Amino acid sequence: MENKDNRNDIKRRDLMKGLAAVPLLGLFSAGAAAKYMYDQDIKKSILKELDIETAVPPPTGSMSGDPIRIGVIGYGIRGEQLVRALGYATPQWKDFMKERALANSKDTRLRDFLEQENLNIKITAVCDAFSRRREWAAEAGTEDGNKPKIYQDYKRLLEDPNVDAVVISTPDHWHAPMSIDAINAGKHVYVEKCMTHKVKETYDLYDAVKNNDIVFQLGHQHRQTQSFLTAQEIIRKNVLGHI
Repeated sequence: MENKDNRNDIKRRDLMKGLAAVPLLGLFSAGAAAKYMYDQDIKKSILKELDIETAVPPPTGSMSGDPIRIGVIGYGIRGEQLVRALGYATPQWKDFMKERALANSKDTRLRDFLEQENLNIKITAVCDAFSRRREWAAEAGTEDGNKPKIYQDYKRLLEDPNVDAVVISTPDHWHAPMSIDAINAGKHVYVEKCMTHKVKETYDLYDAVKNNDIVFQLGHQHRQTQSFLTAQEIIRKNVLGHI
């Protein structure tokens, strides 16, 4: 029983080591990573027993034409995750993921990252309140001769003619003001939830979207993620009985 508990629980020292690595690597240490891989094995075993295939979101299709030029506003933990979803990551993160993959063949995080669809975008500008975070964001976006311009003030970023769209992943109370400013500057917007912090901001944001020829997207994509698609398949196959 003791061995099982040790295997199933993230020990406090592993968690503390993992948290210490978050600013640079954005993930837990070896002990927590092993726990994660163990959980993944259990999940795969259950799905196999139930004859459920893990659903994969459909491809987005052709992304030809000129690349969309992205400005990243906010590069905290969620900002890093969103930038990786766009196909970019810091060299440190990729090196660490390579080490984890070499240490454990079941760790497919680097492979999954590298096999993402090419969204035909490039990061041309980054902004964060913390200088080190700005530098990391710029490092992640530097590729094929393109080096993002670094801004401390998001309003200066919105003035950049080399930015077509922005990804906003700042603290919640900044979501609406930054989105409205970006929309009024003619930038397309992806903003993390929550969309607004006050009721009035909801109407102000609605008016801004309505009155400008831009695309606005809120980060509420759970229904398109793998876990929700798999849950739909479980329900369709009546694994849970009548719902």
